[in-house]
Amino acid sequence: RKGFSGGYISADGHIVEPADLFTTRMDKRFRDRAPHIESREDGDYYVMEGFGEFAIGLSGEGTVADDKAAGKPIDIAGQRYKDTRPGAWEPAARLKDQDLDHIRAEVIYPGLFGLWSYSATDADYHMECVRVYNDWIAEFCAEAPHRLIGVGILPMRGPIDWAVTEAERIARLELRSIMMPLELEGGYANFEGGPRLWAALGEIGLPLGFHIGTSTIKTGSEKYKHIGIGVAVIEQKNLHGRSGLD
Repeated sequence: RKGFSGGYISADGHIVEPADLFTTRMDKRFRDRAPHIESREDGDYYVMEGFGEFAIGLSGEGTVADDKAAGKPIDIAGQRYKDTRPGAWEPAARLKDQDLDHIRAEVIYPGLFGLWSYSATDADYHMECVRVYNDWIAEFCAEAPHRLIGVGILPMRGPIDWAVTEAERIARLELRSIMMPLELEGGYANFEGGPRLWAALGEIGLPLGFHIGTSTIKTGSEKYKHIGIGVAVIEQKNLHGRSGLD
């Protein structure tokens, strides 16, 4: 395709959402509850409703990315959000980082705010998080749509109409794929409204993805407290009951 000239295609890239994304864009009804970053003496933390709080070093695409690339031991404690590479949320800088890594295009999934927004139990709140994220990632990818291949996220709480409408809006935003949580309360096989949603997604025709660590059943933090972060993520199951790794 035009603009592609050698290099690799990454099928599973991630961004890091801007620190003020939700605090500035969510409807005023939710501003005081918006996902945000808090700075403390021992480092910076993600804070979001339904999930709780967690050190930003847990984000492999954030402040620890350079250490990972250099083969250094990863310490999630004491990390500061300001030390994240600009390419995590600035499209022009992202393209430069792609060039450094010989990446000609990448499929881009959400950062931790987007992935774990499914932990929020308030359907209206979650829907607003989804709207804000999809608007922003569409703007991000519009900088170079042939290299930045954005994945929109679907709301899976509230009426099925919300999911259908947002799937249609994702297509209008010219995002290239749609993501749903890997684990859904009640399961996917017989969930209410499923046939209507599958039919709508089939008509839209965008690839559908399920990302590990995403669930409307139990938050990642609950899993981590009991069995550790690695096992907590890997234990997620796909639709056929096998371990689901992206």
